[in-house]
Amino acid sequence: MEYLSSCSIIHRDLAARNCMLNSNMTVKIADFGMARFINEESYYRQQSDTPIPVKWMAPESLLQKIYSEKSDVWSFGVTSWEVFSLGKSPYANTTNVGIVDHLRNGHRLPPLAVCPSNTFEVIYSCWLWAENERPTFKNLWEKLNKLFDWHFGYLTIEEIS
Repeated sequence: MEYLSSCSIIHRDLAARNCMLNSNMTVKIADFGMARFINEESYYRQQSDTPIPVKWMAPESLLQKIYSEKSDVWSFGVTSWEVFSLGKSPYANTTNVGIVDHLRNGHRLPPLAVCPSNTFEVIYSCWLWAENERPTFKNLWEKLNKLFDWHFGYLTIEEIS
């Protein structure tokens, strides 16, 4: 995602369902159907009413149809939570219609037993309401790189618990 961001591309549909692992356990992002190139502006405003993956969307995307690196960062946090939950559905007890109020009331996805607290703090920073307070993908990479001892380019759940 840092690479996509450096190329001025926003994905707009980052979720575990759109991530694959190659034989070297490197994550590959797929499904660029909603992706957009942003050049002069640092955001994209959706003009039409098309179906969107509500539970992975940042508040500004849900409320104003604005997408940027920071809305992809929000989705990265949700996707990271999906991975650490071993595939649970985010906000399973909240309807798509109720998600904005749920988030506006300060609710976020809960910490998970398999996710170290310092890692969850980084993930949680992706869900700050104000987009300018969220980290960039470059910041996320730097923080996560410091937290993990990368072995052979990948981690297993056992290595981080």
